[in-house]
Amino acid sequence: MRVVASAAIAILLASCAKPKPPAAPPPAHARPSSPSSQPAARLPTAFRNRSRLAADHVRAELFVMSKCHFCKRAETGLLAVVEALGPRFDLQIHFVVTRGVTGAFRAMHGAGELRGNLLQLCAKRRRTPRATQLRFINCMSDDMRAIPANWRACARKLGLDANVIDRCASSDEGTQRLAASYARSTARHVGGAPTLFIGATRYSGRYQKRALLAAICAVMPGKKPTACAP
Repeated sequence: MRVVASAAIAILLASCAKPKPPAAPPPAHARPSSPSSQPAARLPTAFRNRSRLAADHVRAELFVMSKCHFCKRAETGLLAVVEALGPRFDLQIHFVVTRGVTGAFRAMHGAGELRGNLLQLCAKRRRTPRATQLRFINCMSDDMRAIPANWRACARKLGLDANVIDRCASSDEGTQRLAASYARSTARHVGGAPTLFIGATRYSGRYQKRALLAAICAVMPGKKPTACAP
């Protein structure tokens, strides 16, 4: 029993906890309109959960923070899985933030992380492979202290259009993507990062390629790809 409890505590500690919103609410006249009266965040085409997936696909959602050291292992492990399974594995990446009473987004590790979140979200364009976005995220995470300043070097290394990424991250498009991430993490009750859902199930295993492949291949319908072979 003690061993199980210790393992559970270790898993909880090995994550970046979601920052808490301000404790004291503002006066009623200073509060923004309720979420139900505000227009819902529209998910950009490249960022939507696709409903027309082939029957043999597995869908997963990863929730991270750009300056969370614990997220690096998940991003590295899942990059290997995306490369191994290709189109049979549909991974969506979301970023964990909070929203203040003014509607402004906040990141646990400050303004640099907030900018990093936006840049990493905007690296995924309609025709950009998910693996390329993950390589961009991993490249930035190689020097986490340099985030967000290191993004241009990573974009150049991967052949991504830095102007397109910057324009997205500095405009309403980036804000809409972050709002969609916030809405999704709220809907999933995500309180820390990294958090991974494989289908509707929250993953609680290790973020190593072999462990991830085992969990994903176990729920993959149809004929298993060779990457699923033990």
